[in-house]
Amino acid sequence: MSKQSKTLSQAVINPKDHETWDGIDIEDRQFQKMNVLGNLMCGMAHDFNNILAAILSFAELAKGSDPHDSEPHLQGVTKAANQGRDLVQQILLFGSQREQEPKPINLAAVMKEVLSLVRVSLPANIEIDSERAAQPSFVLADPIQISQILMNLCLNGAHSMGTTGGVLEVSLLDVKMNRESMKDYPELTPGQFVRLRVRDTGSGIPPQVIKRIFDPFFTTKQLGEGTGMGLAVVQDIVTRHHGMISVDSVLGQGTIFDIYLPQIPEVIETQEIVKVPVAKGNECILFVDNERSICELVRENLKHLGYIIVTQTSSREALNMFLKTPDQFDLVITDLSMPQMNGESFAQELLSVRPDIPIILCTGLNQAFADEHVKAIGVQGSLLKPFTESDVANTIRRVLDRAGEERSLRVIV
Repeated sequence: MSKQSKTLSQAVINPKDHETWDGIDIEDRQFQKMNVLGNLMCGMAHDFNNILAAILSFAELAKGSDPHDSEPHLQGVTKAANQGRDLVQQILLFGSQREQEPKPINLAAVMKEVLSLVRVSLPANIEIDSERAAQPSFVLADPIQISQILMNLCLNGAHSMGTTGGVLEVSLLDVKMNRESMKDYPELTPGQFVRLRVRDTGSGIPPQVIKRIFDPFFTTKQLGEGTGMGLAVVQDIVTRHHGMISVDSVLGQGTIFDIYLPQIPEVIETQEIVKVPVAKGNECILFVDNERSICELVRENLKHLGYIIVTQTSSREALNMFLKTPDQFDLVITDLSMPQMNGESFAQELLSVRPDIPIILCTGLNQAFADEHVKAIGVQGSLLKPFTESDVANTIRRVLDRAGEERSLRVIV
C-alpha cells in the first residue's frame, strides 16, 4: 500500500486515549446509544448469516457426496455450528466484561480453521491469500476470542470490497518490538510479538471515519449489514490480551489491520486426542424445556443411551407431574428461561418436596451466569446451550454419580 498517497489514513489505537462518544453529554449519548440499539438485532442477523452460509454450504456438499466421502463436510458443519455458538458466547462476554482463562495456542492453527469457515461464506470474486510463519506462533490467549478477531476483520474486509471483489490477505509474522516501535503503548513491555495482519483491496476508510471505527455501535453499514460491534469487540479482545492494534488505509486501495500479541515459547503438543465415550445409564429423567424440538432431540438421544426419559414443555405441568409421583424421577433437567414459571422457581419447588432430587439447569447464557444460579439455588449442575449428546450424557452421569455418593455417605453417618 503506497505511503505517498494523499488519502492515506492511519490510526494507532490506544484504548487509554480513545474516548467513546467524545464531546457528547450524557443525555445525548444515551439517546444515540438507544437509537442504534434498534439496529442491533438486524445487524446480528447479518453476522449469523455468514455462519449459517458455511453450515448450509457444508451440508449441501455432504448431501451430494458419497456416504464414505461426506465426513469432511460433516466436520465443516460441526465447526461452523461451534463458531456460531462461540460467537454468541463472545457477544455475552463482551457485554458482561468477564475474563476468560487464557491458554497457549498456536495462531497458525487458529488462522487455518477460521479461514476455512470464512472461505465458504465469501463470494467467489474474493480471493483469500494466506501466509503463515514458517514456525508455529504461540500466544497466551482464548482461542474463541482470537477466532472472533480474525472473523470480524475478514468479514469487514470482504464487505469493503463489495461486488467488485478483490484479494483478502491474512498473514502471521514473528516480530521483535522495541521501546521506539511501542511508544504509543508505554504500558506494554517490549519483546517478541506475533503480528496478525488482515489486508483487503477494498474501498479504504476515510480519515474522518478511521478514528471512530472502534466506537461501540458506530457503523457505516446499512441497516441489517452489521451490528456495529465487530471492531469494538476486536479492540476489547486485543486490550485484554496485552496487545496493540493499528490501522493503515488508503482510499480506493484498501486497508491493513495489524494486531500485535505477545509471543510465548513454543508449546510441544504431545498428548493424543482421546475420544471420551458417551456415558450411559438406566435412570428415570424428567426433562423440561418450552421448545418441543429440543425435548424431542434430547428424548431420542437419551433413550438410546438406556435412560427412561419423560419430557414436558411447561414447567407448571412438569411440577404437577412431579408432585403426583415425586419418587418416580432420579434426576430433573430444566431450562432456566421458561414462561409462567422460570427454571429457578421450578427447581426451588422441587427441592421443597424432595431436597435430595438432583437438578441440572440449562441456559443459553454464559458459564459464569449458570454457575451463579447453580450456587444460589443449590442445584447440582448446569448445561450451556447449544449442547451436544456427550455434553448432556456426561453431565447427567456426573451429577447422578455424585448424588449416589452423597446418599451413601448419609446412610453411613
